[in-house]
Amino acid sequence: MGEVLSTVRRVDRGEPSAADRRTLALARRRFAVALPPPFASPVADDAAAPVRPALVGDGAAIAAVKWRAYRLAYRGVLPDAFLDELGFHPGPAWWIDLAAHPASAGHRALVAGRPGEVHGACAVGPNRDGELGGRVGEVRQLYVDPTAAGRGLGRRLLDAGLEALGAAGYDDVRLWVISANQRARRFYEGQGWEEDGTTKRWVLEPEGVVFDEVRYRYGPGLRGVGAPSL
Repeated sequence: MGEVLSTVRRVDRGEPSAADRRTLALARRRFAVALPPPFASPVADDAAAPVRPALVGDGAAIAAVKWRAYRLAYRGVLPDAFLDELGFHPGPAWWIDLAAHPASAGHRALVAGRPGEVHGACAVGPNRDGELGGRVGEVRQLYVDPTAAGRGLGRRLLDAGLEALGAAGYDDVRLWVISANQRARRFYEGQGWEEDGTTKRWVLEPEGVVFDEVRYRYGPGLRGVGAPSL
């Protein structure tokens, strides 16, 4: 998995060499690890990127997709120096654990991509804001690789995450968005999410990066939606 991440970082914004492609194709065959763009096949239609439960072998590819998407989405929102030095967080181990050992029925990791490929990912679970109580869900991560943006993957991943939470009994869901990320806010608002009036400020040390987040709400009405059709 380390080879996948190191190669993705090295070829970022460039065209992978034939040797890079051979190396990761071999890693995929030997270790059953999924590959992210630019090593995954391009997304031509929905059949090329079905939404499915994440597998253990998807961990590195998911981390790579988030890294690629985050660095592009927050360019001009967060400092360039911070984004240029950004690591893979959460790393593959976090995604592997969520896929293999979900802590509850509400904890789910979903990906967009055929087995062996990842173009986007979503993680959901119980909300982490204690004042909301125990029956509120949360969309914790949602990222689509820049090469697949604009093809509806984000909407399909979000819908699948909401279905999973609904099947687990959650009819009220929250998520956090960096307040200056207007593109993401327009996306969620277009899907029926509304601000719930809660904000928080983050100060990242030692980088000294400061930003605000705003919380969005979706619901009620998820209860009884049934198991997701993935």
